[in-house]
Amino acid sequence: MKTTVDATSAVGNVAYYLSEIIPIYPITPSSPMAEYSSKSSAEGKTNIFGEKVTTIEMQSEAGVAGTLHGALLGGALSCTFTSSQGLLLMIPNMYKIAGECLPAVIHVAARSVASHALSIFGDHSDVMSVRMTGFNMLCSSSVQEAQDMAMISHMLAHSCSLPVLHFFDGFRTSHEYQKIEALSEEQMKALFPLKWPPQSALTSFKPLQFGTAQNPDVFFQNREAREPLYDNVLSSIDDCFKKFKQVTGRKYSKFDYFGNKNAENIVVMMGSGSEAMLEMTQKHKNLGLVRVHLYRPFDEEAFRAAIPKSAKKIIVLDRTRESGAREPLYLDVKNALASSSLQIIGGVYGIGGKEFSPTEAEAVIVNFENMIDDFSVGIVDDVKGKSLPLIPVSLGLKQTEIKIFGLGSDGSVSASKTITKILGSSGDRYVQGYFEYDSKKSGSMTVSHLRISDKPIHSTYLCHEADVIMINNFSFVHRYDCLDGLKKGGTVIFNTVFEPDELSQILPNLYKQKLIDCKAKIYVINGHKIANQCSLKEKINVIMTSALFMATRLCTDYEKQLFEEIETHLARKGVNVVENNIQAAKMGKKSVKNVPLSLISISENDVKTKFAENYNEKPVSDFSKDGSVQTDTAKFEKRGIAEKIPEWQPSKCLQCGQCVLACPHGAIKAVLVKEQPKDVPFVKAYGVDGYYRIQISPEDCTGCGLCQEICPALGKALILKEAKKVLETEKSNLEKVEKLKKLTKTPFSKATTKGLQFEKNYFSFPGACAGCGETPYIKLASMLFGNKMVIANATGCSSIYGGSYPSCPFAKDDNGRGPAWANSLFEDNAEFGLGIKLAKQKQNSSESVWIIGGDGWAYDIGFGGLDHVLASGANVNILVLDNECYANTGGQASKATPAGAAVKLADGGKETCKKNLGLMAMTYGNVYVASVALGADMNQCIKAFREAEAYNGPSLIIAYCTCVNHGFEMSKSLTEMRKAVEAGYVMLYRYHPKEGFTLDRGEINNKFLPFLLGERRYAYLNERESERAKKLFKKSKEKINENYISYKSLERTSGKNKGD
Repeated sequence: MKTTVDATSAVGNVAYYLSEIIPIYPITPSSPMAEYSSKSSAEGKTNIFGEKVTTIEMQSEAGVAGTLHGALLGGALSCTFTSSQGLLLMIPNMYKIAGECLPAVIHVAARSVASHALSIFGDHSDVMSVRMTGFNMLCSSSVQEAQDMAMISHMLAHSCSLPVLHFFDGFRTSHEYQKIEALSEEQMKALFPLKWPPQSALTSFKPLQFGTAQNPDVFFQNREAREPLYDNVLSSIDDCFKKFKQVTGRKYSKFDYFGNKNAENIVVMMGSGSEAMLEMTQKHKNLGLVRVHLYRPFDEEAFRAAIPKSAKKIIVLDRTRESGAREPLYLDVKNALASSSLQIIGGVYGIGGKEFSPTEAEAVIVNFENMIDDFSVGIVDDVKGKSLPLIPVSLGLKQTEIKIFGLGSDGSVSASKTITKILGSSGDRYVQGYFEYDSKKSGSMTVSHLRISDKPIHSTYLCHEADVIMINNFSFVHRYDCLDGLKKGGTVIFNTVFEPDELSQILPNLYKQKLIDCKAKIYVINGHKIANQCSLKEKINVIMTSALFMATRLCTDYEKQLFEEIETHLARKGVNVVENNIQAAKMGKKSVKNVPLSLISISENDVKTKFAENYNEKPVSDFSKDGSVQTDTAKFEKRGIAEKIPEWQPSKCLQCGQCVLACPHGAIKAVLVKEQPKDVPFVKAYGVDGYYRIQISPEDCTGCGLCQEICPALGKALILKEAKKVLETEKSNLEKVEKLKKLTKTPFSKATTKGLQFEKNYFSFPGACAGCGETPYIKLASMLFGNKMVIANATGCSSIYGGSYPSCPFAKDDNGRGPAWANSLFEDNAEFGLGIKLAKQKQNSSESVWIIGGDGWAYDIGFGGLDHVLASGANVNILVLDNECYANTGGQASKATPAGAAVKLADGGKETCKKNLGLMAMTYGNVYVASVALGADMNQCIKAFREAEAYNGPSLIIAYCTCVNHGFEMSKSLTEMRKAVEAGYVMLYRYHPKEGFTLDRGEINNKFLPFLLGERRYAYLNERESERAKKLFKKSKEKINENYISYKSLERTSGKNKGD
């Protein structure tokens, strides 16, 4: 049966059917496989043995590997999924699993290993780091292969009783949608024995001992005893390939050869890049391609047999860089062909997800003439001087190509996936969807690349030419050349507030010239207006899906499938959301307007544009050797993404400063000057001789609306207005205000919002989600201590919006001082921060060390290190941004997730209660601990931060953070935070080892249940399984009540001690 899926879904499906126990932990880009397994288990889906699979989320990948090891040794079929550093954490257990001949399968969405910087994108540095562990290694190059090799991996592990690592390129393959031949349950049953009969499972009925200590007299011999099993792998996998072909009709081998059978020039590679090279074999008749499937063990005899007798030159391409030595696949090929007279060279490509398209492939092929060895392709390396010059090439493939430009979190990627699925199910057409975005979850540009063809699609690279271009955020036309590559007669769809007769006045001449030259068909739709009318806020996906189908006529009967997609994917968000989306889709169909090309004309006064720099073209010499970058660069970004921005109402303003502290993006500042300017509105300042203004940075605002929400003034002193009406005025005001001399000293205390609003903000314009609940806490710390802060930041949301090149939100003052920031890993942040503190002690530095991370780090993967640092007594400040889930990887459960929350990896509602991290820390007696919620009590929060930093010892601040994963309207983020405290769901307290415990706010009450049901993470479970929800909600409430009783007891004890 043909179906349109991505590789993670295809692999996750196979893994679930063939396993009994699946330990899991989220890491990008492999998380969807874990989520698929967890969701399948929650829904009661059974494996091929008729059993529901046990999935269990662990605290880290190291925990996953240990559980995997134990499950296998206990006699159960078990597998898991991971990537990058997660795989590296499994290495010790991988040696053990291989040493004990256990049939583990690890499916890896291969991803770059963090070195000078983190990259979530694909290369082979992670899998090449484990090639000595004893795991057999199988590689896939496409979505179809990923499914098929997943099946073959389980077959091979079972038949050889040895572990297998199956890998495919992260994002490029893992998240690519393709129309494939799906394996049926019957086919899987035919390919896999119904049970694994472990001969040596750990059991008291036939006791054995594993993992003993051995001395030099026997260790070597015992190590060699299993080597014949690896020799058997070579014949066993041939049997697996043969059986797979018999059942499915699809043929694979250890090394697949493509191209002219008498070719003289041969390329050897593995992974998705080989698909692009495969296309090139049609263009170059003297070119052959060897695609590697079985990488370990490397069958030299089979490899030599795959090389045609006509071969004279071989180029080996590795997707990893091995410093100090040559790359692994190159060395394997050299070794296999050592006795031949062939010319063999190697090079690297695709590091960190760098594009490998026909352009890069052509450069490699041309290198057969020069045979430059140890080259790189895809970059300009002006340091080593061995990069190949790129040669643009067009293959003229008969494919319809679509590019969709969107804004992170606006639904454009979801729309593109839906379009791909609908087109894939329409007739015999093949489809492909790939989605280009950076590490930030929202607010940055996304580009979806879709292809449609009558033949299978091998184009594993971005669309560089397009028949259809859809621009879902109109601000892009002033920042990006989105029409680059538009084909003659192509279709362009703009999501814009401008009518057809207004469009020409707004578009830059570059765009208009391209539209005219290409004789483009032009359409406009006001998607955001429809979204607002249907209560969808920024989500325009279904609207733009309808718009594309109406404008292009690629599918005329799309509505039924679109409505089914809406019901399937939005059911957990409630009936109203489903109905609103269906209504929006219908309105989108009717609202597309054609713009006659005759209305487009070149203007004498061109619209001002400043296109973003193309970082793909930056040469190696532009970068530092150690990966360090300058801070205070986010201010240059000026994304201009807000549909609405706040306008200050001077006459209503109370000058309280709450909006300044509440703004998640640092786009609001309070300005105090001595003399009143004439050309910018100011009002007389309260309590100080001067004039006051709230100034918006309009191009940095995201339009979240929190400033309007928090404003206590009657009628609101900040009111959201359409950006197009106030943008230019606010830009002008900002420019003038920045030139004014400000009053730096005020009589107001920095311990209040009134006084703190005038302090320098050292954290501005982070690329976080609009309305983010985390960023205000970092901004608050920076306003209090920014000129002396040194930050150790755990990997997660805060490291992505806080440290994504080239935009750094940490600012400097006029003296050049400001927060210094570094990220090590996810799991070691506390220890990393302690090391920084010890260095500062050696230097007798008074700098304030802050260790910052989310609850996934503090409660789970980094808890052991955190506990050790708290116990050490070191004078460090620890800020835990607690949004009760793994937010950066998509909202999976952590030990901070309360019972009853239906989140990823706990789809049926989390069984266990939230860990009380604060109470645990208090048991040491020498740790300052505070629980804060900025939206509920700003002054308590400020007080806690000041006390924590002043305390000479370890301090821990647990900051409650609202999050998009909670399932409520983020423009009400601060209100939701206040509701959480008022309901007793979150309790605010401060514990000072010398002064005792103070419960500032919090007691569970009758608002508790309404609060839970106001968030989709809880309401969903209540709607689906009300009895289970009732039980888990009660469990959570009882636990919180226990905490309250403990806090009151601590408070009473503190009072007695103070009295004594």
